Order: sequence, then C-alpha cells, then structure tokens
Amino acid sequence: MAFLLFFMGFHVGWVPSAKLEPILKLASLPEDGDFFLQAPQQVSVDENGRFFVLDVESYAVFIWKSDGSYLEKFGKQGQGPGEFVFSGRRGGAQGYMAIQNGKVFIFDPAKREILTFSAKDYAFLGSAPFQLSRGRPEYCVALPNDQFLVYYRQFSEEGVVRHVGIFNSEGKLEKPLQSFEDETFRMSPGSGRDRSITLKAFAANPVVSFDAKLDQVIIGDPSASQFGLFDRTGKKIKTVKFQMPRSEVTKKDIDEYNEQPFIKNSNRVTAEFPEFKAYYDQILPLKEGGYLVFNRSPFYRTAEGIAIDGEGNLLGKFMVKCGENGDLVGNSGRLFGIFTDDEGEFTLQELQVVTKPNS
Repeated sequence: MAFLLFFMGFHVGWVPSAKLEPILKLASLPEDGDFFLQAPQQVSVDENGRFFVLDVESYAVFIWKSDGSYLEKFGKQGQGPGEFVFSGRRGGAQGYMAIQNGKVFIFDPAKREILTFSAKDYAFLGSAPFQLSRGRPEYCVALPNDQFLVYYRQFSEEGVVRHVGIFNSEGKLEKPLQSFEDETFRMSPGSGRDRSITLKAFAANPVVSFDAKLDQVIIGDPSASQFGLFDRTGKKIKTVKFQMPRSEVTKKDIDEYNEQPFIKNSNRVTAEFPEFKAYYDQILPLKEGGYLVFNRSPFYRTAEGIAIDGEGNLLGKFMVKCGENGDLVGNSGRLFGIFTDDEGEFTLQELQVVTKPNS
C-alpha cells in the first residue's frame, strides 16, 4: 500500500529537511485467517527482534519475525484472567504494551490491571491491579526494575487533574513526578447525560514520553517550544529548547477536528477553537539520539514537526500522512509508521530518519 511522505523547510532558501524512510515492512496478515488488524496502537520489539503489535479492537497482540514475516497472535476478549477489555466508560478503547526481561506487559485501563505474559510462549503469568481511581491513562511504559511510568487524568467533583508518576509492580504509586490542572474541556451544569461538553481543541496538554537509551522521563509543556528531561526521582536534568513554528488553526483544521466520530455523532459534544495550535502533541526519542517533536492532525493523522538532536538543534522538518486511524509511534528509540489507505487497510513499517540540506 502506498503512502505519502513529505518534507519541507521553515523558510525559502537553504534549509534542513528530514525524511522518514521505510527500512522494513511487516507482512500482511494471512488471507485465510479469521482475523484482521482493526486498531493497532503500539509496536514493541523483543530481544530476538520480533515485532509485537497491540490491537485494542481485535483484543489481540500480533507478532512478526525479525525479517517482517508474520508469525502468530495471542489474546482474547473477556473479563477473565489473562483476557482483555480495553474499552471503558470514558472514551474509546485503550491499551499499552511493553516488553522487558522475557515478559510482555499489557496495561488494560478498562480493567485497571497490568497483565503479564511470557514472551516465549505467551502464557499468562499473572496481573496486578492499578490504583487509578476514576482516572483515564494517557501513557504507560515499563521501566527497568519492574516499574511503570504512567501519565493519567483523574476525575473528581472539583475538576480534572493530570498526573505523572512511577508505579511499582503491584500497581501502587511509588513516586509522583508532576501534576497539572486540566482545563481542556468544560461541562454544563447538571448531571448525567443532560450535561453538554465543550472541548478546547488543539490545547497545550502536557506531553509525556520516556527515553530508554538515557533512562530519562520526558515531560513537555507544548505552550512553549521546549521540554524537560528528568530522572526517575523527579529531579530535572535539563531543559531542551528548540526553534519550532506555532501553526495557525485553519478552516481545514476545524473541519477535520469536527470529523471525529465522538463529535460528529454526538449532540452533547462541541469544540471551540483557538487562533493557534499547541507547538506539539508528541515527542519520540530516537535510538541514534535526538527526538522527533510534532503535532498530529486529529482524524487523518498527518504528523508534522521537526527532528532535533539532544541539545535541541534542528536536524530537519518533516510531514507524514498516516491516514485515518494511523499513527507515528516509537519504542525504545525505534520508529514505526502505522498507515491506512482509503479502504482502511493497515500497513506497518519500521522507519528511519534521514536528514539532508534542501535548497
């Protein structure tokens, strides 16, 4: 399946550009199988080079060999031990995955559990309940020493607060890192389904990531062109500053935002739009060092941003069209594209960043 890769500079003349080139394409699923990709969200790689892809709508983990050939899958929908739910009352289906020390960890937010499987034979090894009362996770990654970095929203009668913290293997908060008031939406007076919701589109929500190579937590405030690097005790190591334009919100942006099903198909949810977007909504560390910092469009998932080195120096600007339900994701410094065509068929590729001057 073809997809488009674009790149451009910040201004006319000699400028650096970046291109995300495919280095490996994962094979299509067998046509004789009774399963298919529906919502692949994460890609992880084990110590043998196998690719594990978590699909929250298929309630399964699909596995490819290191050469990209399809191998097998595991997982099952249900409430029982080792089974997946993923869909909850607050928003769409969610799931997070990581592989460490021969184990596959699946964070199922709907069950509030971390489920552990053997990476060798996919046997269910057990689960731990996470203490996230009335919360909705935004990010979860396994850290060394059986810890987990979790970024989540917590709902209360007073409002919504976003938290970043490190949890232990028993699902208990071990080290709170940072908290932020969430002002990205408001609700009308009343209760239950009588209340309407107004979303603040393209808001500067905090962005959280993890640089496995440096063992550093990344926490960014997208209202500025910078982010912070922290150790796992919460001590700030440094601030990475970079030059990045802040894009205006266009009519095309507004139309695409309103195309999202939870807005388009609801008479309770509306959006209000600012003059400018946040600087970015995602940060992906790169294995060769440095970062991709970018915004993703809300429906067709066009990723547009910059590649920078570890000091924030510009390596190039890029744009990638992933397609509806596609995305640009990373794991332990490796970069993956989840692309969809007009028929909704998925293509998964490992990518590399290539930078060069443009004239």
